[in-house]
Amino acid sequence: MNKEDELCAGTKERILEAAIGCFAEKGYGATKVADICTLAGTNIASVNYHFRSKEALYRASWERVLDASSKAYPQDGGVEEDAPAEERLRGRIRGILQVALSDEPLAFNFMSHEMSNPTGLLKMVMEQSIDPMVKALEDIISEIIGEGASEELLREAASLVIGPPLYLMRRRKIQSVIGQSPWFAADDLERLLSHFTDFAVAGLKTMRPAGKK
Repeated sequence: MNKEDELCAGTKERILEAAIGCFAEKGYGATKVADICTLAGTNIASVNYHFRSKEALYRASWERVLDASSKAYPQDGGVEEDAPAEERLRGRIRGILQVALSDEPLAFNFMSHEMSNPTGLLKMVMEQSIDPMVKALEDIISEIIGEGASEELLREAASLVIGPPLYLMRRRKIQSVIGQSPWFAADDLERLLSHFTDFAVAGLKTMRPAGKK
């Protein structure tokens, strides 16, 4: 890569990083391209050259955030695919808790803004990230509950497993906004993971058909 290409790539990266910060803080509608340019130290012409439009830049920001989140906090929690179902469930809960206890949950911030003022990209996020995560969780739950679990029951069970970590995430966000110290931090991960996993496994076992509990 020659010097000119390096400068061009550097400008594109600065624009993307600035956009991620702006979109995460303000959402799509409240973010102005001029704000992004100021943070990136560039101009609107550069934004148009590298990303063509604000919409395309927003999509690229979403994709970067989702990719970074999946690498930093693997959805499987680092547990092997052939591990016992309860261990894989623990791994899935770990992945969600790591995001919930993160000091900079960018993906969650993007999601919150998108739900409040949708642009249409939420469907992409559901299809690429959330739906596969929920399906993998339902498959694990099905193994724990046993054969015969209905699709409706699996959805209910997945909601019960995901719910507590998501509550923590929302609570931490609210506490941050109003200036309160969060109830829990990253140092509490292992303790919370044990409690949440034990709670989830015990609850799932009550959903087993009679004679299999």
